[in-house]
Amino acid sequence: TLYKGQKVKIMPMGGEGDIVGILVKDKPVDVARPGENVVIQTKGLDENELLSGFVICEKERPSRKCTAFEAQLRITELLAQKPLMTNGYRCILHCHTITTECQIAKMLAIIDKKTGNVTEKKPRFAKKNQVVRVKVRVPKSIAVECYKDFSQLGRFTLRDEGKTIAIGRITELKPEKKKIRKGRKR
Repeated sequence: TLYKGQKVKIMPMGGEGDIVGILVKDKPVDVARPGENVVIQTKGLDENELLSGFVICEKERPSRKCTAFEAQLRITELLAQKPLMTNGYRCILHCHTITTECQIAKMLAIIDKKTGNVTEKKPRFAKKNQVVRVKVRVPKSIAVECYKDFSQLGRFTLRDEGKTIAIGRITELKPEKKKIRKGRKR
């Protein structure tokens, strides 16, 4: 829910501002509910810095940002020329309004669809119709959540050459690593 005068934070960039106006169907309102298409007017935020995939959050409870996460995938289809999913597999991630390249950084486990138990740890590959646990890496920070905490920001699809190859849900967010600058020795 958004309301006029609310302090917000835009994730993953972290910019902060105030909502000074809300329009629903070109009519000014004081409150907007989830699911409504709205136009918001803000103070303290530059609209040129806002991109598709950014999330408006309450200032006190911002969405998390990451460049890597663990997920459970159900592989629905793979390309004929790439019939196996392996470490290093590259494809396109679609999560809420995010569309970005991604890489399967690590295959963690194959899971039995019926029991939910791990059948193989650290598999070398996975095939169509298998359920797997993987680590996914993206090139830039994205605003997402674990599926159990916020399902709308925690589910995604993977696509390759226009085909949906897997559907998944985020199980764990990996913290971003701080870049350490090394000082020059004199």
